Amino acid sequence: MYVLYDENKNAIAVFANAQPDLNLIFEPDFTKITKSDEQIKAENEVKKIKFLSIASEQINILQDELDLELAEDVEATAAQIKAWKAYRVKLNKVDTENPIWAEQPKLLHDI
Repeated sequence: MYVLYDENKNAIAVFANAQPDLNLIFEPDFTKITKSDEQIKAENEVKKIKFLSIASEQINILQDELDLELAEDVEATAAQIKAWKAYRVKLNKVDTENPIWAEQPKLLHDI
């Protein structure tokens, strides 16, 4: 009997009658792995939520600059708010089963 262990010394495979071909175990062909439509949609939903969060955060920061009169260039800041809001609206319309992602405006402030 052969037992294959992972890096944490957990048994991950047991071979009762034959020595395992370690090349097959440690060099799998990942090109044969496909994701289900549900997995792809779920990943796209997470991506959409992440993008919406970034957009909302950028809008909030830029709006705070305007509200507190801290914006260096009021017109440019207002234009950026408008661009981020348009981006957020487009994101809300994205079909996560077949997404076409809108281009993200330039990040002015790291979050």
